[in-house]
Amino acid sequence: MCPLPYYSMIRSQDHRFDWRLQLVMHAQQHGHPNTRCRGFRCSRNTVAKWLDRFQQQPSRTALRARSRAPKSCPHKTKPAVEQLVLAQRRRTPGFGAERLKREFDLPCGISAIHPESFRGSTA
Repeated sequence: MCPLPYYSMIRSQDHRFDWRLQLVMHAQQHGHPNTRCRGFRCSRNTVAKWLDRFQQQPSRTALRARSRAPKSCPHKTKPAVEQLVLAQRRRTPGFGAERLKREFDLPCGISAIHPESFRGSTA
């Protein structure tokens, strides 16, 4: 049975954080191998992951969920090229994506020049 009572999990704002905190506290008190699937219904690797994160950065922020978003996007158009394309589109509003690329020899693909590819930018 999970050492964290059901009622306290339901009442908490972030029950996943509370569960991780209880997991880490239990692992520190009783040892890593003893804190396993039965009590917290997770694998040994999960216990090791949260315990390692807590030991590397001994604060409650270490138990918060981290973003899974990629750190970079290699195919994304660079800001300098984006500004160049936007400037050319402002100068020649009647030109389409293919004509802009052909006339001004822009260093990106036609799909990057197309107006729908610049979301949030003013065209």
